[in-house]
Amino acid sequence: MTYSPPGGVNAVVAETGLDWVFLGLHNGEVIAYDLDRLILSPFRIPNLWKERSTKAVLCPVVSLAIHPRDIGTLLVGYLEGAVVFSIKRNEPTLFLQFELPPGAPGADTDPALIQVARRPKVSHAVWHPTGTFILTTHEDSCMVFWDTKDGRIVQTRTIQDSHVHIPGAPLGIDADPGGVFNVREPIFRVAWCSGENPENTSLVIAGGNSTGVHAKGLTLLELGNTPPYLTSSWEVLSEHFASPKRQRVLPTPTNAGVVDFCLIPKTSPHYTGANDPVAVLAILESGELALLNFPDGHPLSPTYLLPVSLCLVHPQMNLFNVTMFNRQKWLGMEEKRVKPSVFLEGGSPLCKPNKRYEIRTVAQTAHQDGTIRIWDASHADELENADVIEVDMAGVLQRSEGLTVKALKMSGMTGEMAVGMESGEMVMFNWRKAVTSAALPPVNLDTEEEVDGTGKVEESIVDIRSRSHRRIREGMLPLFMLKDNASEVKVVECSDVGFVAVGHADGQLKIIDLRVIYQASTLIPCDRFNMLN
Repeated sequence: MTYSPPGGVNAVVAETGLDWVFLGLHNGEVIAYDLDRLILSPFRIPNLWKERSTKAVLCPVVSLAIHPRDIGTLLVGYLEGAVVFSIKRNEPTLFLQFELPPGAPGADTDPALIQVARRPKVSHAVWHPTGTFILTTHEDSCMVFWDTKDGRIVQTRTIQDSHVHIPGAPLGIDADPGGVFNVREPIFRVAWCSGENPENTSLVIAGGNSTGVHAKGLTLLELGNTPPYLTSSWEVLSEHFASPKRQRVLPTPTNAGVVDFCLIPKTSPHYTGANDPVAVLAILESGELALLNFPDGHPLSPTYLLPVSLCLVHPQMNLFNVTMFNRQKWLGMEEKRVKPSVFLEGGSPLCKPNKRYEIRTVAQTAHQDGTIRIWDASHADELENADVIEVDMAGVLQRSEGLTVKALKMSGMTGEMAVGMESGEMVMFNWRKAVTSAALPPVNLDTEEEVDGTGKVEESIVDIRSRSHRRIREGMLPLFMLKDNASEVKVVECSDVGFVAVGHADGQLKIIDLRVIYQASTLIPCDRFNMLN
């Protein structure tokens, strides 16, 4: 399906119960595309804000949100304000515009700017999970909570401070009495999510902190149970949003800022996907993806939870290799380990394979965190084993830094894999069942011994079979590590009869057949060579 809308699209919203997807355009109009008939529907919302304020020159749509309990109500965020539009009545029912009076700090920390009245531009507009309140965020990182009945302001706050719309309120922790002030980041994205009970809510915010804050990640404001609207006083409602139960940062693995994110719900696809989320998929400033557990923020491995296409940038890939694999060997390489519950299940089966007896194209990718993933690069009728195999070099090398993979090679007949590191180590993996350390037989390798500067004897080949991941019962497991050279590994090659060759940046070449080590020196550093079987 391909469709070109009649203008730039700034916002998109869809609902699982609708066949329409709403598109907010740069000219301020909202159109609906029919996903069932694959045509543009006749429904169209004109620029409501320009009809309200005829002096407004540019009023693009910046956000769209469908009411979580009324599919006929749409929240349209314009640059100047927000509008609640009734699709059933085909008319706007509520206009919201935020204005800071002189003396109100808002999210600004410059004392000179605070003394003038201002109307910060809207960046997002979202519903409370029950539709009782509306939250608008603004370009100065200010958040405003509105009553949906009469459009009154319930509370205004930044991530750190509350009541920022009241003149004379303190400037907040970002202000410096000496005249130096910090600039806040814009709020890139905000989501109002809930637990199993829709009244128990939290705010997930990307951005909005001071630029001087070193901790990067998502900010989580746990508001707790919303007070009953009909029986609670105005002060109780205001204090509920002013004093969250808990506030913390969900750190990103690479310590990079989050520019966008998507909540992954546990069961219900409704409530804009924010009901009882189980994980957060975030886009970082570096272009990488980060998958975080919700609400504790622990990083999750994407290997068994996300498609391969997303795993390529989680984190970014720095090395890629392709091996033509024997089909019988590849179909037998189904990893047995304790796997987490997947987000999506079901779907239609694949069509009958037409290339059953051909070899398979198996790709290996190395990532910045030392993770190596092995997967079938075939598609459609060629894909028989869709499992992704993951190898964690951090656990094998027993360190968290210096995990850059510079060379990678895999044998398509034996399933053995050699990994060369920038720090000089070469690690060998093979496919086998995991056994306990006590049951491991002695190493069948004739190793060379070297004496370091302290007089201690070190083995050039180290048995690392005991460093297998404890959750893997059968899979790609470490065999040994070659660490007699501190120079960078430039290239590795695996033959189909059990030989492994390693070339270092200083010109050393080693060939290993698990029994004998042959070491030679070349005249120039090894950048490339081939092993003939």
